[in-house]
Amino acid sequence: MAYTPNAESATISAFRVGETGEIALVGDGVAGRTGEGSRPMDLTFDASGKHLYVLTPGTRNIVGFDVAQDGSLTARPLEEVNVPETAVGLVGF
Repeated sequence: MAYTPNAESATISAFRVGETGEIALVGDGVAGRTGEGSRPMDLTFDASGKHLYVLTPGTRNIVGFDVAQDGSLTARPLEEVNVPETAVGLVGF
């Protein structure tokens, strides 16, 4: 699976990656929602690959999702982080 943040619509899109590298959009293109005005910019997985974190500079926060085996996303409640306005990336390991 591959994911991309969509700033304008405040959504995350999921793509299935085939064995030969082809990429196809999953479903209607909305795997997760980050909230109105959040402008998701960057994302990263935790070390297990079971949690996806999304930098949302519009709300100065980080939004979390649990990743299911089929690649679907479920919102994961997190404490507010109050990310600096100048943050432009997110790295996980």
